[in-house]
Amino acid sequence: MLDSDGHDRADVVWLVDDVDVCAGTITRDGDGDVLPSVLHGTLDGLAATPPVQFGGVQVGPDMFTVFLGAGGEVTLKGDDAHTFGPVHQRTVVLGGGRTATFVEYRFAVPFQGAPLGQDLALCPASGTNCRKAY
Repeated sequence: MLDSDGHDRADVVWLVDDVDVCAGTITRDGDGDVLPSVLHGTLDGLAATPPVQFGGVQVGPDMFTVFLGAGGEVTLKGDDAHTFGPVHQRTVVLGGGRTATFVEYRFAVPFQGAPLGQDLALCPASGTNCRKAY
């Protein structure tokens, strides 16, 4: 479990093996309808691309990515307008001494189409290997 908010939202990640990963989000809209969304890919593939957006746009979509070998806290830099909510993460030790840190964050409010800052980046605690946040 990466994050949850009572019965209105939950974000989870599960590993199929040490190659494939799935992420899921369940949100409840203003009418009380449950909106599930699932994302899947390989660890290496998700680590090599910018964060992937998934989930319902009307309730604040999730952004999801993977850092391989990242240790420590991953933070979102350059979000002075507080467009996104807090970063949630879990680190897993894989076979062969590999580690993967799964990172999820979401729009703080439903996305309204406002331009996002060009300098938004996710950065591991080391401060190196930052990547664009979208």
